[in-house]
Amino acid sequence: MNKTTWDVIVVGSGPAGSAAAKVCAKAGLETILLEKKKLPRDKVCSGMLLGYWARKLVQQEFGDIPADVLVEPYKGMGFHAGRGHSIKMQVPIPVGWRKDIDYWMSSKASEAGALLRDTARVTALRPHAGGYEVDVKGENKETEHLYGRFVIGADGAYSTIRKCLWPDFRVRYRPVARECYKAELSIEKDYFHWFYPAGTATPRYDINYKGGFFLLEGNLRPIRDTIRETLQNYGLPSGVKPLWRDACVNPHLWDDLINGSFVPAKDNVLLVGDTAGMLFPTTHEGIGSALKSGIMAAESVIEALQGNGKAEGPYLKKIEEIKTVLAELQIMTKKLPDAAKKGPDALLESMVELFDKTIRE
Repeated sequence: MNKTTWDVIVVGSGPAGSAAAKVCAKAGLETILLEKKKLPRDKVCSGMLLGYWARKLVQQEFGDIPADVLVEPYKGMGFHAGRGHSIKMQVPIPVGWRKDIDYWMSSKASEAGALLRDTARVTALRPHAGGYEVDVKGENKETEHLYGRFVIGADGAYSTIRKCLWPDFRVRYRPVARECYKAELSIEKDYFHWFYPAGTATPRYDINYKGGFFLLEGNLRPIRDTIRETLQNYGLPSGVKPLWRDACVNPHLWDDLINGSFVPAKDNVLLVGDTAGMLFPTTHEGIGSALKSGIMAAESVIEALQGNGKAEGPYLKKIEEIKTVLAELQIMTKKLPDAAKKGPDALLESMVELFDKTIRE
């Protein structure tokens, strides 16, 4: 008979969920890590381990990243505004495909003792006998009922856990499309390039080489003509079509998180990473804050068990550190329109300052 009762149920096997599951399992808690998709699964993301939190916490919790999980690192970032205005930021950035990075992390959680189950889609959450009942649909579409004392929601932008806790809460989303090409451009391949075609913070898009492909990412549809012109200027032959297209959304929750109108915890259900709105404003770096919040959630569960209390209290205290950084980046983001009014070069200097802040965190 399959086990149905757990100390901790973690929903979502990205960096936040894998970190939470690994810490809980290492502490001796019976932990299950659920992933709705078949592993390894991809995610529309730069795959950059951009900030200090990301690099430090990966090393701390998971160890050295195997060479086959990463691709060639970037030497830095290039920022381009309007026509003929560019600036570089020199900083080594490890990078990989999210399907490889995330699968490596979730496998590490499994090695630590967490049960990893993919193709397990959570459809409902409800209180049950001092804990929680979680409905899970597998490949056979039948519903299984799991029971846990604690639940950690790491199931991304469209989080089922968040919707079950706050069904009336409305989340704003920003669309992100991705196109992958097999072609040569006359652009520095060892830099990640941001483009601000109107000389303002938005609209924007990025071009980056990864593993022999070049990727085009952003809210592409409104500025398709501008992007086409840029690609032609960098030598993309006419008629070349992408090998594939995919897309995702980024939840715009940081305002609500900072001002307290959204609280990412309720009793013994804790939300982490993108689910909790911990994506950094403007830079949209999320791996570092995901790892940090996942670890904080696991530590809060352990503290709750030791003190025979609820995990909500310690978790909300711990994430004040993350909220402080979000608030600082939000202030910097709100200054970007004024910088843009001074011209493209002023905008780019402000962008470099903002990304530098992100990297130092």
